[in-house]
Amino acid sequence: MDLDLRKLRYFAEVAEQLHFRAAAERLHITQPVLSRQISQLERELGVTLFARSSRRVALTPAGRPLQEEARALLPAADAARDRVRDAERGERAFCAGFMAGITLTPVISDLSAAHPGVTVDLRRSEWHDQAEQVLDGTVDVGHVRLPITERGLRLRRLYAEPRFAVLARQPPPGRQGLPVIRAHPVCLASDETRHSPLITAFTRLAQAFIPPGAVPA
Repeated sequence: MDLDLRKLRYFAEVAEQLHFRAAAERLHITQPVLSRQISQLERELGVTLFARSSRRVALTPAGRPLQEEARALLPAADAARDRVRDAERGERAFCAGFMAGITLTPVISDLSAAHPGVTVDLRRSEWHDQAEQVLDGTVDVGHVRLPITERGLRLRRLYAEPRFAVLARQPPPGRQGLPVIRAHPVCLASDETRHSPLITAFTRLAQAFIPPGAVPA
């Protein structure tokens, strides 16, 4: 049986709140309707998702992995819906993710000049969500720093950022020497299952740009 996204959204809200009444209020439905939808989802899956008592609601061993799946599936479904609606309206949008300190302005400018009908947006990512934003469709591509979980991603090395170790003005005896320099790789990440002319164009432009102070990958 196919997984009903509406029921999955209801489940995700209850899993987040661990309280049926609070979840129902956030979903703008009544608590009995929410309870019936969750019970129906449990019957469809053949598992119990919540352990319910008069005092508390808790996720079961079957509910915990479904919560993780919902965190990936629901944003991806929303992104797909938005792309379809944009296509129907004749609009095209492209979103690039970046981490703090990574310069994208020249690449964005070149993409906008080459594709004037495309709206280009930027979204900042952090260490904990730089892969998630690409995989769930929040961004089309992401400028990421290694290390990163590579499963499901297509990574292309762009350049390396120099990193310097900070030493005391007067190093302890036996620790004299030059500051340590390390190169930190920056990559362009995209979903390995997605292919589009805009992703290809952005990739080509990103690979041709090396920020001041960076070194080729």
